[in-house]
Amino acid sequence: MEETINIISRSLRQQGFNNQLTERTIQEILTEGGRIKQPQELNTEIRVEIENLENEAQNAFKTAFEGDHKQLILFAHFVAAFLQEKDKGIIRTGHELWKVINRRQFSDDQLTQLLREVDPATNHHFGLGQQFDQLIKENEQLSKAGGQAKVIDLHPEIEKRLPGNFSTQLTRDFSENEVKSLHAIIGIFNQAKEREAMTYIREYDEWTLEFEMSQYYEFFGLPKKEEKDGYARFDTRGQNRARTGLVELSNRKFIIPEEYNQGDVHVKKLKIRSLIDIKEISEHTKHQGKAYQAIAKTKHIKISIDGIFLKDFEQNFFRLPIDLNKQIAQTLGVKRVSSAVQFFIINLYALAEQSSSGIVEQTFESLIETMRLEKAYQQRRKKRVQERIDQAIACAIDLGVITKYERAKVISSELDIFRFYLSPELMN
Repeated sequence: MEETINIISRSLRQQGFNNQLTERTIQEILTEGGRIKQPQELNTEIRVEIENLENEAQNAFKTAFEGDHKQLILFAHFVAAFLQEKDKGIIRTGHELWKVINRRQFSDDQLTQLLREVDPATNHHFGLGQQFDQLIKENEQLSKAGGQAKVIDLHPEIEKRLPGNFSTQLTRDFSENEVKSLHAIIGIFNQAKEREAMTYIREYDEWTLEFEMSQYYEFFGLPKKEEKDGYARFDTRGQNRARTGLVELSNRKFIIPEEYNQGDVHVKKLKIRSLIDIKEISEHTKHQGKAYQAIAKTKHIKISIDGIFLKDFEQNFFRLPIDLNKQIAQTLGVKRVSSAVQFFIINLYALAEQSSSGIVEQTFESLIETMRLEKAYQQRRKKRVQERIDQAIACAIDLGVITKYERAKVISSELDIFRFYLSPELMN
């Protein structure tokens, strides 16, 4: 590794780079095995430093193929990939995945049938009652062992029909850490898909992928602080929050409708499963220098993600900033962010992708459900609900997602409508 760094540094100086990459930057660019990292794997600071080299890097790319600098050619390939990236700082999220997260996965007919049939005391056509009972039994065992309970993310209308004790045992509000974790996993999924570093398990309709926890922390939005030894590391408390969010997300199950042909039979069914499942966690020690000095311990994690992540992904997706978690926290000027604000911002990006007019409309009721504020509203905490909506809209304006909004009553239908005007930059 040290020899590689020296060769690249010398080659860059020979090519007349004015703004040299620092040794630490080069260490960040290379993996432990000496592989050049993909652009999406880099943290924001390193990406900015590479962007500052744009002109020199393009010249170096041309020169590299004229000379015999093998390491420079390798580096130039990395820079070229960075410069040619179509959506700098962007990750893609499938609309089918977002429908599940946003509790919009059911057609009107499916929801009507579910509302008619959902009854935890009986084993009806969809079999949800039986699965609810099984989950409660599992949670009782987990509770005895000191584990975290598993929950089901239910459509508000379905949850209303559950007896109070079922609702208490089977549901839980989304936490801020959980939403951040979801964004991080989507970012890592984008990286793995780009590198073709995922394995499909057809039997379970899931994909397995592996990554370093440092990648996860970066997408999660954790800042790095430089310590006494000169190396920048993620805050310990922040790491704990990030790990908690990942566990919470893995323990949240979703109802995902499936429809397919099996021979001459058209099958319709519902599966209840987690979007991610933690398979394995391992620890590796990172060394450097001739003395092979141990400088850090890195955690690797293997997870599986549900097939819904890739359903219609290539044709039906929307874009999110790669550092959205950081952007929201910095815009609000707080360390802790309401999950309601997070859901509102993500949903705006999703709706913007499908808008041709530059205007997005939502009813008050739809907005409440998107932000998952229906319980607070039903409990007559209307002041708190309005404060969250105002905070989310102000955040969207400051982020440059929307330029302004209007709220109006539609007399003919008595609907309370929010009209959001999308930023022109978002429409490009």
